[in-house]
Amino acid sequence: MKLDVATVAAALLHDVVEDTQIRSRGSPSCLDRLRRGSSRADENQPARPSSPEARQAESLRKMLLAMVNDVRVVVIKLADRLHNMRTLEFLAPEKQQRIARETIDVYAPIAHGSEWA
Repeated sequence: MKLDVATVAAALLHDVVEDTQIRSRGSPSCLDRLRRGSSRADENQPARPSSPEARQAESLRKMLLAMVNDVRVVVIKLADRLHNMRTLEFLAPEKQQRIARETIDVYAPIAHGSEWA
């Protein structure tokens, strides 16, 4: 895909923010912005919505806002979703169905309309 170093690094590190206690220090770099734009974790946002529909809407809202600043966030989100779909077998059936439905409804149309798919 001929992506720049910051995009590849952000894609590799995107889960670090939500899966660990690691936080960046200093001024936000391009890598930080890409990583935060593609991650669900954001310390400046209110608590996570309770219903699956509200979480899906919030996730889509955040992705669209991040895309305004940097379209590379979409590439990271789509790659993350592809990885999630490839590892669904390790989740409970209810979660498999929720993620698959969200992928069909939200991510597949974005991937279909992109030049990266």
